[in-house]
Amino acid sequence: MLGGEPISTERPPRWPCFDESDLSAVAEHMRREELSAYEVVSGPLFEMERELRERFQCEHALLVNSCTAALYSALFGLGLRPGEEIVVPAITYPGTAAVALHLGLVVRFADVDPETGNPGLPELRNAMTERTRAVVLAHAWGLPPALHDVVPYLDRRGIPLIEDAARAFGTRCGGREVGSIGAVGCLSFHELKAVPAGEGGVLLTSDRRVYERAVALGHYFRCKDPHHLSLPDLLPYRHSSLGLNLKIHTIAACVARRQLARLDARLEAMAENHALLGSLIGNEVDYRMQRTPPWAERVSRYGFNLHWRPTSRGAPSVATVVRALRAEGIHASTVGSPPLFRLPLFREPERSGLPGRVDGPREDADFPGATEHATTLLRLPTLFSRNPEWIARYAAALGKIYQNLNVLGEWERGQSGDTHHGT
Repeated sequence: MLGGEPISTERPPRWPCFDESDLSAVAEHMRREELSAYEVVSGPLFEMERELRERFQCEHALLVNSCTAALYSALFGLGLRPGEEIVVPAITYPGTAAVALHLGLVVRFADVDPETGNPGLPELRNAMTERTRAVVLAHAWGLPPALHDVVPYLDRRGIPLIEDAARAFGTRCGGREVGSIGAVGCLSFHELKAVPAGEGGVLLTSDRRVYERAVALGHYFRCKDPHHLSLPDLLPYRHSSLGLNLKIHTIAACVARRQLARLDARLEAMAENHALLGSLIGNEVDYRMQRTPPWAERVSRYGFNLHWRPTSRGAPSVATVVRALRAEGIHASTVGSPPLFRLPLFREPERSGLPGRVDGPREDADFPGATEHATTLLRLPTLFSRNPEWIARYAAALGKIYQNLNVLGEWERGQSGDTHHGT
């Protein structure tokens, strides 16, 4: 960044990673001219849903066009009505909470553990009111929240849990894969995820009513078959559905199915890479690897993440550290999205024209965990195949920056101030 030689001049490992078998599978799919999802009881989409049901040990899997569509379907499937209240993490992907505004729901934010980015039971209880009808938890960066505490608490109160497991495909805790533990689970096939297909998602549930309402919402052809739509109050919609089109594209499903078959091997390689990086970094005071909760049996990591907490005066901000890492050839980043309560969509939802609203506090001081998480998280790209060479480059770049903190701090103070704003 200041004119020296970078650690790496090579392009980072490619992701997503496809091979000839993926291309052949897509070509064969196109030769069959099955580009639209008409199938309702047989065919490749139905078979993939069966594989997902078996993997997640649930009764129903419904392929949709995105995890956002799965979240929308989950809220609708639970029968939540306009004006009813849900609780979501104060920092997560904006779509996790935005779907509730589209349905006219009331959103309340729960603070998070500054280390993991997930709410614990105390934070959830602080956010919940007597009007709370559902809780949405996102497994931040692939790390599971304390579901062994949260699920029994919610169950006793009859409040369903929706798992936004978009960034945690393959994470396990309590002997089960996340996405199958709450009342509804939602996962993503976006290209940055562990099972990439460009776009796509899946809704998982063992609640027949949730499944049928989700089918009625956005799957016209399935509505016509009693295998998917049989509840008396939904039968009037079997010839019309409820009007939306949320089904997955068949080519995306074809790619996702091929990628799903490789997930377990990728998770093993990911764990080895992460452990190696931790051993090479050691116990640096200013940045340390993000803590993995003890109840996590396996983690599908959305980033090899660290926390930047400088101890010396004049140390650079996390934004400058990210800039320096990028100059060294390492594609680092920060949280990506700020805490939701800072975004105009949630600070003034009425201006968006959406029917939902936000209740409760919306200032940094009210969410110290989310604020700290946003200003300390330092993300390095996940490596899904064994790659000790690139892990060594990660460690070398971090070490080089650590040895030059004073220089970077002086450089930052000499700038116009742009690097000091936001993360």
